Amino acid sequence: MKTSTVLKILFFVCFFPTTLAFGQETAPVVDQNAALRYLMALSWFNPPPEKIRNEMFPVEHLDDLKKLSPEALDYLKSDKYVDHFKNGKSGNLFNVIELMKDGAKCSTCVFNPDKKFLPNDFIPPLWRLREMARVARIIGGLKAFEGKHQEALDIFKAVYRLGQHLDQEGVLISALVGIACRKLALHAMSDLCMMNPDSSVVEDMKVFLRAIPKPPVDFPKMYRGEKAFFENGCRFAQKNPEYFAAKFRLVSTASGTTMVLREELDVSGKSMSPCAVNQWVLRGALKMLQMHFEKPLPAVISAHLKESLLEMKYLKSFPECPEKGEYLVEINACGVPCVQCSVHKSIGNDEDAANATETQSLAPAEIEAWRMFLNGPAFEAYFSETSKLYDSIIQIDPKVPGFVDKLREIQKVTEVSTNPFILNFELRLLCKSWEQQKPLEDEIEKLLK
Repeated sequence: MKTSTVLKILFFVCFFPTTLAFGQETAPVVDQNAALRYLMALSWFNPPPEKIRNEMFPVEHLDDLKKLSPEALDYLKSDKYVDHFKNGKSGNLFNVIELMKDGAKCSTCVFNPDKKFLPNDFIPPLWRLREMARVARIIGGLKAFEGKHQEALDIFKAVYRLGQHLDQEGVLISALVGIACRKLALHAMSDLCMMNPDSSVVEDMKVFLRAIPKPPVDFPKMYRGEKAFFENGCRFAQKNPEYFAAKFRLVSTASGTTMVLREELDVSGKSMSPCAVNQWVLRGALKMLQMHFEKPLPAVISAHLKESLLEMKYLKSFPECPEKGEYLVEINACGVPCVQCSVHKSIGNDEDAANATETQSLAPAEIEAWRMFLNGPAFEAYFSETSKLYDSIIQIDPKVPGFVDKLREIQKVTEVSTNPFILNFELRLLCKSWEQQKPLEDEIEKLLK
């Protein structure tokens, strides 16, 4: 045989995908390309239409999948979820699942390899990744009903690992989306156990669950990422004053110049009224609700926003206007949270602020004023105090009892601070992420019994 022919055969065997070369699945070498696998999966993923999304995604348990409409099942079938060689081809959703399982075999996942955490960095497509995880969970459920319990478990493990990989980014929003993915996976595993799978499937699940760290979310790492984003954002703003000028206003006080969030001032630059504060709280709760679900919100949620904000604990109680006004809360057609009082005017919504930012450019004198402030002692004091607050949170061990109580003690300090960064600290979201992940830990322990 000619040397050139031998080389061609070696090239074919070494570099052609083993699943195609040999007609069967071969375990791939573990690598660190999970982020690439997930992004490749997204390229194959055809999201369901809104009507089908609203039907499928609120489902909590596998039994509810039996109620899927013919349209929803047709969506799954039309994407040709088939075996590699059954019909001589593979379908989009098959590729999605296989790539997710490959990503799950990676020990690490880095969507932001340079770890610069700059305001102009691209972030992972979190909502679409979660949407993909929801569809994968449904496919796993359908596999379970077909009696293919091991295949179902492999998909559920892949969904969990996607959530775990999102947590590795070390930022709060990624962790919240990651918790949502893991919740889907654990609920599905619990339902799978009710179907009396083979002992080998149960043991495989337990081996997987025993390897999950405690607590499931790495809170110190997450807040180190938050700190990096804050510090790098501040240093970025010192060279690019427009970044902060779009979010804050400079205000002259008796003690000197300071900055406040634009949302905290009315158009005249005065502090907000109690009603305006209520509207601001409602808008913040709506934003957090959007973080929990993909956009647009499921119809069952969007049709009952007030009730959903309370039931899902984004609000302890619904605020009341001091002059008996009624609050209208909605997500408009563009996906923007909107709040309005029947007595008082709206304080302005995100869409209004975005339009104002786009249409109004800062005068040279304003830019220079911002530049002087951002490179002056007052801003440096805000920066230093906030960095130390991040450090105090990072040092709290989440494995020690009273973790959330200590966070809430710090939260009380933030609520009376005059530092604009600390005053608007997102400890509330950190506490919420802890509250959401604690049931995950409990469910893991339950499944291991």
